[in-house]
Amino acid sequence: MAACTALRRGHRVTVLEKEAACGGKIPLAARPPFKEELAGYAVWLERQARDLGADIRCSTKATPSLVSELAPDVVLLAVGSEPVIPPIPGLAPERFLLAEQVLQQGPTPGQDVLIIGGGLVGCETALFLARNGCHPLVAEMREDLCMDIEPRSRAVMLLHLKEYGIRTLISCRVDRIGEGEAVLCRAGHAEEHLPCSRIVLATGYRPRTALAEALRGMAVPVHSIGDCHGGTRICDAVWQATATAETI
Repeated sequence: MAACTALRRGHRVTVLEKEAACGGKIPLAARPPFKEELAGYAVWLERQARDLGADIRCSTKATPSLVSELAPDVVLLAVGSEPVIPPIPGLAPERFLLAEQVLQQGPTPGQDVLIIGGGLVGCETALFLARNGCHPLVAEMREDLCMDIEPRSRAVMLLHLKEYGIRTLISCRVDRIGEGEAVLCRAGHAEEHLPCSRIVLATGYRPRTALAEALRGMAVPVHSIGDCHGGTRICDAVWQATATAETI
C-alpha cells in the first residue's frame, strides 16, 4: 500500500522482500476458518504495485549496505514484528510451537493442545485446530477473551468458540511446564495439572526495530509503518502506509 501510494504521487519505488513472496503475515492470517478471502488481498496489493511500476525484489533481505547502495531519498520500513516468548519455567524451545507455525504446518488430528494466549490469534488458532480434529484449550491471563478486537468481531468469535466446544480458561496463568503437562493457576482454584501433547504460543508480538536502529546513522529519512511501528491489525498497517507515503 505504501508503494502504491508513493507511485501514484510520482515517486520511483523499490520494494525489498526477504521472503520468496510478498504478503507478510496475510497468508497466515487467511488460514483460520472464515478468513480465507484475506489471501486475495495480498495478491491484489502486489499486482497493483507492479502495475503502477514498483520494482519488487523478493528473496532480498534489506541490509544497511544494500540500502546505501540503492541510495534512496526516503526509506519506509515495514519489516513486521516478532513473537513474544513468555518466561515460563520449563518452556523449552522443543516443547512449543508458535501459532504462526501451527497455521503454516497444519495440525496433527487427535492432539490435546494448550494454547497460551486468548487474544484474536490464539482464538483463531483454536478454531483452526478444532476444525482439524484437535482438542484445544485456550488459557488467557486477562479477564476475558479476544479483548484486542472490536466488539462485533469479538461476539462472532465467541460464538464460534462455543459452537466448536472449545474449552477456555480466563484469568489463568501458566505457572510452569512439565513433561507432557502444564501447571495452571487461577485465583480461588487449586493448581491444575493439564496433560497436553502440544503447546502453542499466541502471546503477542513486539516490533522489529533492529534495522531502523542500524539505519539511524544514515543521512536518509526512515519511517516505520505497520507492525514494526506498533500496528496490530491489517487496517492499522494500511492506514499508516497510506498516511506516511502521502507525506513524501
